[in-house]
Amino acid sequence: AYSLEGATAFTFTDSGITAAEGDYDGYKIEGTALTINASGTYVVSGSCADGSIKIKAETEDVVLVLNGLTLTNTTTAPIVCGKSTGVTLVAQTGTENTLTDTEANNKDNENASEDAENAVLKCKDGSQVVLCGTGTLNIHAVGKNGIKSGTENDGREASLTIRELTLNIDAPVNDAINAEQTLNVESGTLNISAGDDAVHCDYTLNIGAEGTAGPVINISACYEGLEGATLSIY
Repeated sequence: AYSLEGATAFTFTDSGITAAEGDYDGYKIEGTALTINASGTYVVSGSCADGSIKIKAETEDVVLVLNGLTLTNTTTAPIVCGKSTGVTLVAQTGTENTLTDTEANNKDNENASEDAENAVLKCKDGSQVVLCGTGTLNIHAVGKNGIKSGTENDGREASLTIRELTLNIDAPVNDAINAEQTLNVESGTLNISAGDDAVHCDYTLNIGAEGTAGPVINISACYEGLEGATLSIY
């Protein structure tokens, strides 16, 4: 549950970002790069061929609403949730949103960028991120992983939870979803094509949730479909 009342809204173009002021002013704009550094509800829309959104480390209670956003970055991840952040990323009802990177976003490549994050959506160590909403999120991972979630940071556990969302991931190089600590795929529809694992977690992987019908996961290509050290399917 979230409310758009008082939300601060941003529109991306190839030349810059425009802001429609709301109740939340914890942000910084530099060209086509948006940094959020305080809690609040922020709505992003528009299209940009080389832009980014970053949630600054240790920023809690951020709701980032994707409202028809098409965002590519040529050197790094289009969206980064910094260390020990608390972020709810929502695909707004009735919208289609697309995130894409390039080969330069893979640290293993010869032409790798200094800012490479190895994922289109990067959730760093200690981040607790929920992907949700009844809209659609498309992820095209040209670099390495589609979504990457880290491990703990200074005693704070990392987690990635997917709920309700229609999530389409094309990751021909590596994993579609890769988590190091806890990954919960509670509900929604996931359509995945991966060069390596479709849904990978180093530690705890939960598919579904008690008392729910669980998600629909369609895997058209992968090495391993579901991988976790501890795997629970409800």
